[in-house]
Amino acid sequence: MGKEVKTSQLKNQGVADQFYEDRYKEGYMDEWPEWKKLRVIEIFSELNLPAKGKALDFGCGRGIFTHVLKRALPNWEITGCDISTVALEDAKLKFPKCRFSLISNLHEANEEFDLIFSHHVLEHVVNIEETINDISKLQVSNGIMFHILPCGNEGSLEHDLANALPEGVNQELGNRFYFEDTGHMRRLTSDQLDKVFKGENYKVLNSWFANHEFGSLEWMSDYPEKYIVESLTPLKLAQGDKSLEDKLLKLRKKIKRLKQARKFAKQGSKHRIKTRLIELKNKLQTIFIKPSQIISDLRLVNEGNKYNQELKNEWPSKKHVKSGSEMYLAYIKNS
Repeated sequence: MGKEVKTSQLKNQGVADQFYEDRYKEGYMDEWPEWKKLRVIEIFSELNLPAKGKALDFGCGRGIFTHVLKRALPNWEITGCDISTVALEDAKLKFPKCRFSLISNLHEANEEFDLIFSHHVLEHVVNIEETINDISKLQVSNGIMFHILPCGNEGSLEHDLANALPEGVNQELGNRFYFEDTGHMRRLTSDQLDKVFKGENYKVLNSWFANHEFGSLEWMSDYPEKYIVESLTPLKLAQGDKSLEDKLLKLRKKIKRLKQARKFAKQGSKHRIKTRLIELKNKLQTIFIKPSQIISDLRLVNEGNKYNQELKNEWPSKKHVKSGSEMYLAYIKNS
């Protein structure tokens, strides 16, 4: 069912519930990279939270970040909630030190939490104002909400790309970018989300931003080549504009080359040389071609290593610069 549903149909809560049940049955969101988990733990350390408390991972899925909460706050009582019973059952098996529940059960028990967290959830909910109002009822006065989600602020690689194309931004779906996942209902700016939280009696505590350029190129080059060609850089989106077609083709070439460069950098120079020498030994007739291929491979290794360093530097140097395509926003509830 998940493959057949259109984003507009997810406004029906029943359709949305079944959509995510089907996705989780297929292995949806079964893991996240360690660097992302460490980044979240780093931010928790900046929130100056008390030694003990109660935290809720809203829209916890399989419990990956519920467990991250437990790593960051080992003396806290950690609970995860989700609409998917499939995801919750999986989470219970994987992370027995955390508690998992349907959100309706938490409301019925009149539970309250010092910290409410979500990781890439608010872009999926049908009505964001109603959702925040609902979960705010589970929060103590002066409690903190911390949410991570896609960002529509100007200046990121993703923003510039989507806004350059005639139909790159879908205004009917909350300014969603053209390449986004079916389940994404919107792409808010940080100011828009701040306004929503202000209406629910919260004020901004702090903000962080990622994926200004190199972070975006990372996820783009992680995808299969078919997605890069058909979803990220489809020429039909240029609508016959030669300059836009050239822009898409240039980006496509850049992403595909980076994909290979990252692969070669991970393998290392010695591995690439050894691989080419084995090919040279097995096919002597190509002896005049292979040395040039070795040089090309080493260039790609260097490009991959240079990119990895740029990626590593982007977060610490730009995490408070608002022109990122992913936002990490913390709010405090007024007493």
